[in-house]
Amino acid sequence: MADPNIEALQQRIATLEAQVAALVQAISADRSGNVVINARGSLTVLSGSGMELYAGSAMTMTSGNVMTMTAGNNLSVNASNHATLVVGNRLRVSGHEASFETRSLSISAAVGCDIDSGQNFAITAGKSMAMSVGEDMSVRVGKTLAVESADAATLKSGDARLNLKKDGSVELQGARHHAQSFRTPRGQGVRQCHDQGIEGAAELSVRSGARAPLPATPRSACRRAR
Repeated sequence: MADPNIEALQQRIATLEAQVAALVQAISADRSGNVVINARGSLTVLSGSGMELYAGSAMTMTSGNVMTMTAGNNLSVNASNHATLVVGNRLRVSGHEASFETRSLSISAAVGCDIDSGQNFAITAGKSMAMSVGEDMSVRVGKTLAVESADAATLKSGDARLNLKKDGSVELQGARHHAQSFRTPRGQGVRQCHDQGIEGAAELSVRSGARAPLPATPRSACRRAR
């Protein structure tokens, strides 16, 4: 008569051998020290306290369909040299706060790049900042637009230039200067247009406190109905 304890032990050994065989199929190692984990179904790694993944040379994480990384509290990804994130279709970062801190950050989009903020949006550069647009650029502000420079500001288009300096001087350079103003006289229902131009003026400089009249001849005066 077979001993029940021996039979139970044999069953446990058989179960353990089956688990080891499945584990050997899922995890393989070669003589070079490379380890491959292959899960035909799902792979779940649970850690009650902490978990570290360290690669001395390179590490690649690839998902054929969907990859999700969830942290109940904090998630930290550190790269001492380079970190590359490639997304074929869509990348979404959501949460209460997202922060990217690095020495150099480059964002490239082959077609379009949109940044939308529901309330406030700020860009700060400690030293220099440059914006380059290949064709057209448009800035639309719902209420007030303020542009401030501590030392000087220059607005240039072709041969025309407007220089603003911190001493209060304004320098306007161009082949021809044209000024047009509109006003509605009190008690009248029309707008009067005053059009003045300076032909052949190479440079016009206005200093702080100076009220010299412009050497201009009225070119036209028009009345436009409201």
